Amino acid sequence: MASGGLSGLRSLAYLRASECNLTAVPQGLPPQLQELYLDSNAIKTVRKDDLKGLTKLTRLGLSDNAVKSVAAGALDLSSLRELHLDHNELSSVPPGFPTLKRLQVIFLHDNKIASIFNDSFCPPVFNPKKALYTSISLFGNALRPWEVPASAFSCVSGRAALHLGNYRK
Repeated sequence: MASGGLSGLRSLAYLRASECNLTAVPQGLPPQLQELYLDSNAIKTVRKDDLKGLTKLTRLGLSDNAVKSVAAGALDLSSLRELHLDHNELSSVPPGFPTLKRLQVIFLHDNKIASIFNDSFCPPVFNPKKALYTSISLFGNALRPWEVPASAFSCVSGRAALHLGNYRK
């Protein structure tokens, strides 16, 4: 996909580029995109400026890649509500979730995440402007659920919204 090749499509709101052998997030994506799915590619990292300018993006799908790292600030998307980073190679929760005011659904299952901290998902102080999570999926990681601090999920709307388990080494 050529850099900026889609910039002329001014009304493009939905883009799915699955199984395209992409090794990086395409550059020059139209700023009006609301949903972007880049699943089943070979993306290994999400750099800080990869998604810059996508202020209307509400859903981002990066499932089934080889993502090992997400740079701090890479997910600073003011409208993001749903994030798919499942079936990757992440060893830790990407930074920045507590500051994403609209984020409600996070799929992180089937990675290599081994620990969760108090501030992995929720702000340290209750923020009434932060939407509560309706779903956080963490099963199939190297997490030991009994070692996860209860306060790590203080901004989750209910127990049914949290999916842990299937501990694997």
